Order: sequence, then structure tokens, then C-alpha cells
Amino acid sequence: HYPEHVRHPSQRQRFVTKYKGFQVERDALYYGKRRVVSNQNRDDVLRAHYERIGDIGRDRFYNFLKSKYLGITRRQTATFVANQELHQRPRLLLQKGMGRASHT
Repeated sequence: HYPEHVRHPSQRQRFVTKYKGFQVERDALYYGKRRVVSNQNRDDVLRAHYERIGDIGRDRFYNFLKSKYLGITRRQTATFVANQELHQRPRLLLQKGMGRASHT
């Protein structure tokens, strides 16, 4: 199916070429096996997975998301993880000196 504004055969060919590899399944857009995440849904996807799997580290979390989604950048993931309380807690303890071993 083509959008309504794509009527002429040359427009259809450009449309097919531009969006090759994309498909719609159950009202969601996919590129290959990866679901495309809109800017509006990005934080919901990040939050849902972070709450489910916990703080596994910024890079591992990004690699996990990258394997399942398209549209979430490394920078967006890093910013999200840095703002999570679970991720901040160990850093706060170190800043207060509670994470240092005492030498007597």
C-alpha cells in the first residue's frame, strides 16, 4: 500500500527505493527485525527496559537497545542512564566517602 499522495508510477518507485527494508507489523514500523521508535515513544521504551533489566551499564544497555530498536542513539541512552537514580546511587555514595575503604 502507498500513501494517498503517491499516485504516479515514478513516485511509487522513489517511495519503494527510499523505504526499502521497512515494513509495518501490528501497527508498528520495523526495519528488518528492529522496531522503529519515534521521538515521542523513546523515553517510554528506555524506561520500560531499564525498569525491567536494571542498571547493566550504559554501553551494555545501549547495545541491548540497538539490537531491538532503531531510532535511539547512544547519546540519548547515555543521558537517560545518567539521570536514573539506580545508576546515580553508587556515584553519590562515593562522593560522600562511603565507598572508600578505611586504612587503619
